[in-house]
Amino acid sequence: MTIQSENVHIYEIIKHGESDTVEFKLSFSDMSDILKTICAFANHKGGIILVGVDDSGYVSGVDIDSQTLNRLENTIRETIEPRIYVDISIKAINNKNIVIIRVPEGINKPYFYRGICY
Repeated sequence: MTIQSENVHIYEIIKHGESDTVEFKLSFSDMSDILKTICAFANHKGGIILVGVDDSGYVSGVDIDSQTLNRLENTIRETIEPRIYVDISIKAINNKNIVIIRVPEGINKPYFYRGICY
């Protein structure tokens, strides 16, 4: 998939809004909520989380650096059991960075975040 077609795909996801497999998060300020969503998607049929997009689909973007991404990856590894592997990428939409977290449907269900199944 080319970068152009990937961006078109992301625009389509944003246009269609949230669903049982798509969740928008404004920022990383509530990391716990993001982790609960990752756990829920792994227990369901997978999904995609767009960080830097508000509930109405407005792309506000996020300031992101490698330290924040490392923290996210480490926190996923340390708090969700059994271990789930997600795909995390950064895309520029309208000159604003959003973080795309793709969560596969888990093969070792159920998954727990801090001991609670979502």
